[in-house]
Amino acid sequence: MDKLIMRRRKQKQKQNPPRGESEVVFRPLPDGVEEDEPRRDLFMDLGYLKRKENWEYFFRSRKRDEFLIEWYAEWPQIQSLLTDQLLSRSSLLPESAGEAAAVQPGELNILVPGCGSSRLSEHLYDAGFKQITNVDFSDMVIKKMSERNKKQRPVMKWRATNVKALEFIDKSMDVIIDKAALDAFVVSHDAYTVVTRYIFQVKRILKDGGRFICITVAGPIVRSILLFHFRFGWKTSVHDVPEEPESSSENQKGQVFMFVFEKDTCASVGLISTDIRKCESRDAESQEGKSRSQLIKELEDEQKYRDKYSGGSEVLNTLKDLNLEELKEYAPGRRIKLILGDPATYAYKGFLIDAQQDSGPCPCNFVVLFVPISQVNHWIHSSEEGQKRLLAKLKAARALIILEDSDNCEVPWDDKKTQLKHIVRKLAPRCCDVGVPIPFFTSGEMVKACRTVLEVFSTVTGKIIVEETVYRKRLDYHDQDQYPEAFSLDYDDDDLNSNPKDQVFRRLIFHQSAGMTQSEALYKEVVEENKKEIHTTKKKKRQIISGSSSKKASNIEREIDHDYLAHPYHNAIISGLMLISPHRKRFTTNGPNVETVVIGLGGGSLPMFMKKRLATVNIQVVEIDDLVSDIATKYFDFKEAARLRLHIADGLLYIKDKAHSEAAGKLDILIVDVGSLDLSLGLNRPSEEFVQESFLRDAKNCLSEEGLFVMSVFCGPSALRAAIHSTLKNVFGESLLCLQLKVDEEVFFGLKNESAITEDYISAACDELETSLEAAVNHKWTKRVIKASKLIRPLR
Repeated sequence: MDKLIMRRRKQKQKQNPPRGESEVVFRPLPDGVEEDEPRRDLFMDLGYLKRKENWEYFFRSRKRDEFLIEWYAEWPQIQSLLTDQLLSRSSLLPESAGEAAAVQPGELNILVPGCGSSRLSEHLYDAGFKQITNVDFSDMVIKKMSERNKKQRPVMKWRATNVKALEFIDKSMDVIIDKAALDAFVVSHDAYTVVTRYIFQVKRILKDGGRFICITVAGPIVRSILLFHFRFGWKTSVHDVPEEPESSSENQKGQVFMFVFEKDTCASVGLISTDIRKCESRDAESQEGKSRSQLIKELEDEQKYRDKYSGGSEVLNTLKDLNLEELKEYAPGRRIKLILGDPATYAYKGFLIDAQQDSGPCPCNFVVLFVPISQVNHWIHSSEEGQKRLLAKLKAARALIILEDSDNCEVPWDDKKTQLKHIVRKLAPRCCDVGVPIPFFTSGEMVKACRTVLEVFSTVTGKIIVEETVYRKRLDYHDQDQYPEAFSLDYDDDDLNSNPKDQVFRRLIFHQSAGMTQSEALYKEVVEENKKEIHTTKKKKRQIISGSSSKKASNIEREIDHDYLAHPYHNAIISGLMLISPHRKRFTTNGPNVETVVIGLGGGSLPMFMKKRLATVNIQVVEIDDLVSDIATKYFDFKEAARLRLHIADGLLYIKDKAHSEAAGKLDILIVDVGSLDLSLGLNRPSEEFVQESFLRDAKNCLSEEGLFVMSVFCGPSALRAAIHSTLKNVFGESLLCLQLKVDEEVFFGLKNESAITEDYISAACDELETSLEAAVNHKWTKRVIKASKLIRPLR
């Protein structure tokens, strides 16, 4: 961890200690219940469950014989079902893997988040599952449970940490067992972000083939969260947990269910297997009967959805399982899930795909694409719809997409081709000329040279990487034919001091987002005559990345160019502000401040550009991760100023508070510029909570009567994209406009005033904007703004 960043974070923690102690409030005891009897329904307000000090008081005040608590589902109820799930072999292994793939209990790394004082881990340990790590944010419960088990169960681990920020390395756990933790999150937190962050951590630390086992009462919110977030790339099963044998229908603690999600290496939509029993007629009208019936209905509805979007057979095949003679013939739409190499090591996994239309490219057009695991976008590379689109971009009739494990990523490129050359030839269509080599590609081929400047871990975001990169080519040429005007928003040779392929770009990457670049800035060389005036400190001296064609000394001075927006969608946002916003005439002239909120900092390029070039904007940037703010300051030259302030806060709660306070109706511009940490849904930008109607209505309530809402959306699945369009239309009506950059990338603009905006109005506004910019300023960035403004259309 970078020492400076760590030091700054500690300083912030000292300056911002936890908020004041809250009084612990208990429910009054019912008549006939003595003070020393166990009290399960402890807290008066479920919101107190989120307070660490309340849990500490609770566990500290309990008598010794009352300390162990099972909120529901005793061990005899779940023993058989749970151990069967733990010992079942991964479905990622083909049948040919044989007994070598048998699960050994003592070798499974098991995590139990929110362990509390349950005996679940003790029972598992005694059943042979030794590698168990228990975590809870109560220091008291961890101390007591550790002392209780240190002699009898010495291998078992106990850690006091926040369950929402599980500080374990990626893919380090075989199983995560959640028993009541998710239920507690849902009832005690009003922030959707808290729950989604917990789910993100679960997905991050599970190995491929690992299982998330959630033992829950399955309330409506929990059901919705589980079925939504584990839809793509997870095999799902739902089970009844048997009732307590000694309990009658009058005094049982309630029905409990076990949801099991197995992590796949692809984002296919798997069907749900379930053994949930239906209610007997005499129980149908009870509260539990209605809840069970609703769960069954939701599972059936989800099954219909998954059946519609599942991509055929997801059986994992080896070469031995395939009829290679049949593969010689091109079959439109065929999709086969493959494992190449030793199945026990998951050597090379991937898909063999034939394009959908036989009227498309020649069947002889066969390519092999390697995708390193750090760059896998599960929707694009693994889902059927995403793969079809990828084939169209590659202009291939057949493709072998290989998803590389981290170990294979270290194998030299030539060695990979040598290892797979003969295998690939067996998978080629009959019409492929044996004498013509099959092209091998990797997803990183557009990068000429790359140097990692920083690699740190955030409990909010996961691994964060800062790179300096030189590109061979920056444009996504496959979409350029369809949207040629949009690509003029990217740089031209005239925008840069030299050939663009020699330019260094500094990139901010969130590892969990499949290596997707979250922020990017031109890291330009300081012009000779301005060196003394601008930068003389050692801080600004950076070593140019190896592979650059520069002939100067290895140590040269560079700085972030805040006049240049590397992302085309940032140029699109600026064009929309200057074209659509009723406040546009105040941007380049003196006048009242335009109150602006930007959710999402990244490297800070967008707010820094706005501060510099839009004279009257008063910008408040909201960023959830304080480590990101430190990185933006040190590595991307982000600086707060009188018109640019940074707030470390949850963007959802920040807007919700504004929407329901005296600040409502006072915001002129609201920009949502956040990426998603979970790409399995195919939604790269923003994260899914920002496209929920509840957030969009809060955002609209924050705006002044002439306020403007702006959001960038990068979404692959057509069904999800259509749903987002529908939700935005419901909120912003006829005032909603869109600038489409690619088939799956759009920038939306919505006015608080829902009056319809016609294309004639936009055309006239474009002419006015072009005239005003040419007269007022003379900067190359204005060319991109003018070009982008002409692409904005009403969303119908």
